[in-house]
Amino acid sequence: NLTLDNGNANSNSVAIGFAALSNTANSSSSNTAVGSTALLSNVANNNTAVGMESLYSNTTGTANLAVGAYAMCLNTSASNNTAVGVSSLLVNTTGTANVGVGRDSLVANTTGADNTGIGFQALCTLTVGNRNTAVGKNALLNMSGSGDRNNTAIGHSAGTNVSTGFNLTLLGYSAEPSSGTATNKITLGDANVTTLRMGNGVNIVSGGALVGGSGVGSVKAYVNFDGTGTVSVTNSANVSSVTDNGTGEYIVN
Repeated sequence: NLTLDNGNANSNSVAIGFAALSNTANSSSSNTAVGSTALLSNVANNNTAVGMESLYSNTTGTANLAVGAYAMCLNTSASNNTAVGVSSLLVNTTGTANVGVGRDSLVANTTGADNTGIGFQALCTLTVGNRNTAVGKNALLNMSGSGDRNNTAIGHSAGTNVSTGFNLTLLGYSAEPSSGTATNKITLGDANVTTLRMGNGVNIVSGGALVGGSGVGSVKAYVNFDGTGTVSVTNSANVSSVTDNGTGEYIVN
């Protein structure tokens, strides 16, 4: 047992640094606090805080890991969170089961749960949304919205234009949906990507158009068109027309 200078007993706990784990009402166990005022207010068990003011406000939250100055600084009762990096999950209060790795990852999250942000400023503006995954610097940088958003963005700056959109999958550098409020879409790569190929060397899309042919995986229809202004079809098979249904939205007939 470690007995702190204020006389409170912390079973199987370690405290190193000014006022670390120093709540006078504390009778918790199995905590580790390293750094000035780390786990200052804590009365719960199984928390690890390494860094100045990490888990500073935590009272009843359990099984949290905070590494880095101010990591999870304002957490109060939330449990099962991991924050690694300066100011990661800084203002999280009651959001549970979040993972933030990288400086300012999930820095604005307060009550959002089940989110993963890995990379500098990943998911850094999200406050109350749930079930999002952002991997890469600035991934889902400007995302907002509440409830289950179910977005996945993997790649440097992937999904930076997403605001309240949900159920989006964005893969690759600067992969973006058609708009910040889009829903139920998959985007592969940025605007410079023109070819989608399989590992065996077979192109599925080339030059922006579906590739036809015979054999397994051959397509039954494809169209290449210019959507600027009046839609102009430049190449197609088994397609009669393309209807412009709004910004970035088209119906293939």
